[in-house]
Amino acid sequence: MTVTHVKNTLFCKVRSTHPAARRPSAVCKAVPITVPGARDQSRVVCRLPSQPNPSASRQYRSGVCSRAAESDMAYYQVVSDEPFFRGIELEDVERVADLEAGGYPEDEAASLESITFRAKSAPGCFIVAVKAGANGDEVIGFVNGTLAKGETLKHETMSDHIPEGDLLCIHSVCVEEAHRRKKVGTRLLKAYVAYVQQSTPQAKRLALICKECLVGFYSSCGFEMVGPSDVVHGKDKWFEMKMDVAISA
Repeated sequence: MTVTHVKNTLFCKVRSTHPAARRPSAVCKAVPITVPGARDQSRVVCRLPSQPNPSASRQYRSGVCSRAAESDMAYYQVVSDEPFFRGIELEDVERVADLEAGGYPEDEAASLESITFRAKSAPGCFIVAVKAGANGDEVIGFVNGTLAKGETLKHETMSDHIPEGDLLCIHSVCVEEAHRRKKVGTRLLKAYVAYVQQSTPQAKRLALICKECLVGFYSSCGFEMVGPSDVVHGKDKWFEMKMDVAISA
């Protein structure tokens, strides 16, 4: 499933489940959609709320398009077994905390309290990667952040959230070990960049700190090296990277 950003939408492959279809798809994750072209059954739009919150995220995953009267609308479901991406929901927080604990050393991993704070205070800076399965959806990765003021990361900018800030501090980019080295992290981070440009249009710059071994990964996703970071977090040396983003019209 290729994820491509156009305004405030994410694209994914689907199959028609309209009652008139001869072979409706099997039950799988459903999303409300609009079709970008007359009867186009190969790509649909998964709408994202401009200001995500738990109830809005659930609404956008309800499964049936609310504007079905339009001629180019129908019933569709996701059929790819690739993960899809959506905004954080409070019910995801404990799972996210488990992934954080499994993905980072103990002296670097954020606490459940910190992750809950980010989910509640900055939901527009928090998305998860979800894989549909026989027992329901499972969160397999996430990216989260908070807003600050300034141009570079400091310790205090990494521990608070200023809603009117124009610097988006990315705290964690995490994928469950079983799903690594499958480009999930790359697609997740690119989806995140697209998402926050709509959910937090005031953000002029995205910034993060990473270890030297991950500089290549973030460079491949469009981030540029700033230099060694003054932030002390755990025992290892960190490097700051940035991405300047266009302000949405």
